[in-house]
Amino acid sequence: LFVNFGETEENYILSIVSQLRQTGISVEFYPNADKFNKQMAYAMANRIPYLVKIEEADRLANQARIKNLISGEQFTVTVEDLSKWQNF
Repeated sequence: LFVNFGETEENYILSIVSQLRQTGISVEFYPNADKFNKQMAYAMANRIPYLVKIEEADRLANQARIKNLISGEQFTVTVEDLSKWQNF
């Protein structure tokens, strides 16, 4: 699940989501810029194993932060490497 932080990030993330879907990767983008805890609760309730966060600083650095909601492990990858990441 890609977290929605607002309009600026939303436009950027929608293009990433589209590219990932074109490569056959099933991803979801939270439709509203609700509070982070509400978006995380949605992911947990729907048993989504990974949360992807791209805030302004991440966008400017061309990075995405991924959190494994099962293990709690967090790591950062480049946006280009998202399509190579096999755990989605």
